[in-house]
Amino acid sequence: MKEFTYSVLLVSQFNKFNETIKGLLDNTFDPLIIVSNANEARRLLLERKIDIVVVNTPLKDELGVLFAIDASTRHSTGVLVLANENIYSDVYHKTNEFGILTISKPTSKEMFLQSLRLITSTLEKINISKNNETKMSMEDRMKEIRIINEAKLLLMKHKHYTEDEVHKWLAKTSMDLRIKKIDLAKNVIEIYHKKDDEVK
Repeated sequence: MKEFTYSVLLVSQFNKFNETIKGLLDNTFDPLIIVSNANEARRLLLERKIDIVVVNTPLKDELGVLFAIDASTRHSTGVLVLANENIYSDVYHKTNEFGILTISKPTSKEMFLQSLRLITSTLEKINISKNNETKMSMEDRMKEIRIINEAKLLLMKHKHYTEDEVHKWLAKTSMDLRIKKIDLAKNVIEIYHKKDDEVK
């Protein structure tokens, strides 16, 4: 299995912590870039691709929560936030919905590394998923389009939807049910083909 390497941006004003992290990370995490404030970190994220951002709150110019959310939503990066015990719960509730991993400090080296491994595991799944999407053949894409079009025609026939109404229904229903549009289309085809068979 291919081993990925991950660039890490550590945003922390605490030199002792920074030195500990430097000694802790192996070659899986390379390069490691360290800055002490959110403004410099934001500039770096605009200039280059970073895989993982570690925010050790508080930063020199802000707490670090807004920066963490910004990094997670605007850049394709995994984010880990370290927060003091007294504010951990508040930080967790603000960051969790954005897919940010938050741990309470003080923390152990093992917990820190486990948290990084969780992020790399997620990034690997995303990389594999992207590769699979790229490898998807034109034939497979055409097959998906044909299935979706067949479902649209059946909905127009049985529910008397317009083409625009069918398009909106498929998009909304797949989102509501949290399933792929292609899977919803297959279900529609199965249901209405059974109904057509019953009529016959």
